[in-house]
Amino acid sequence: MSRRAVVAAAATLISLVLGGCATAPVAPPAAGTATASTAPQATAGAPSTTPTPARTPTPSPTPSPTPGDPHAGWQEVATPNGTATFRIPPGWTAEVGGERIDYDGEEHWVNDITVRSDTGAISLSYYDGPYDDVGAVADFGVVRSTPVATLDAAELASARDIDPAYLDHRASAWWTTGDGAMFHAHAGLASPQMADGQPLSMVYDGERSLSLGVRADFGSEADAVAWLESDEVTAVLQIVETLDLTAIPAPALP
Repeated sequence: MSRRAVVAAAATLISLVLGGCATAPVAPPAAGTATASTAPQATAGAPSTTPTPARTPTPSPTPSPTPGDPHAGWQEVATPNGTATFRIPPGWTAEVGGERIDYDGEEHWVNDITVRSDTGAISLSYYDGPYDDVGAVADFGVVRSTPVATLDAAELASARDIDPAYLDHRASAWWTTGDGAMFHAHAGLASPQMADGQPLSMVYDGERSLSLGVRADFGSEADAVAWLESDEVTAVLQIVETLDLTAIPAPALP
């Protein structure tokens, strides 16, 4: 089954470097501040015949916690030509790059960003630029998927002529296989564009195709699913959830 994008769009090559198991960094909770009370000091003088009972302090009401930004303190990463931003956990690094290419007689910019975990066990890539994607799989399975609001209302309205299926962006973990002997585990940005609901790692923002994520290969479905349920894949999906696309017109140069 073909997965060719409707327009000449931009794609992300998904790369993975596995160097061991990594655990998604977790930001420590904000510590409360304890206030010590000082007992009143005795005052020298004549003893009182009627002792004054000590006052019992009235406890202050505990304020209700305010939901905070789950990605507070994360570093923001931006493409050189302003097509997208996303955030990565503390300790993770990003190598931001890109190049000018000629496409259909126009000069376009292709973004290429590599993100590595603090341990080096995970490496995911962001890539956008002109691309044609063709391929098919014999079987697939979705392990988890969460909608991601990569485009705001105004950006979605400007892309009203685009098939809504192309703008349905999700942070997903899924596997595919072509022959049942090798299982490809994908974790990252996805769009269920195929008629059977198969996620595609190439999504469209109204101007270009792109992807953000990782892939690993396994010899069995069980091994692929176990990895897709791991903490390191959870960290990847949390990064995808921070993705903000601008849908600026193509071609856009830095």
